[in-house]
Amino acid sequence: MKTDGTKILVVDDEVGYRKVLSNALTERGFVVRTAATGEEALAELKKHEFPIALLDMKLPGGIDGLELLQRIKGMYNNTSVLIMTAYGGIETAVEAMRRSHRSISIR
Repeated sequence: MKTDGTKILVVDDEVGYRKVLSNALTERGFVVRTAATGEEALAELKKHEFPIALLDMKLPGGIDGLELLQRIKGMYNNTSVLIMTAYGGIETAVEAMRRSHRSISIR
């Protein structure tokens, strides 16, 4: 698989998951940056352009995965977002889809 050094942002509060995902993606030629919170993720997004972001649903602090998804889609529309969770259900999936299509502007 040719990745051309595509940048991926991995956001998960569990350091072990961040490391596993980062290592696996790096081995496949992706350039990976990580964040443990929604706030850290937004700071990374201000510094770098990411075509792909992998987000955990449950994040510490004031910005959870759904809120982060909504902010990314509002500010960085060219970033594709994948939500990862062990806690989701149908309602959570529907809410994620709804937020990914909502157009908002947060400054």
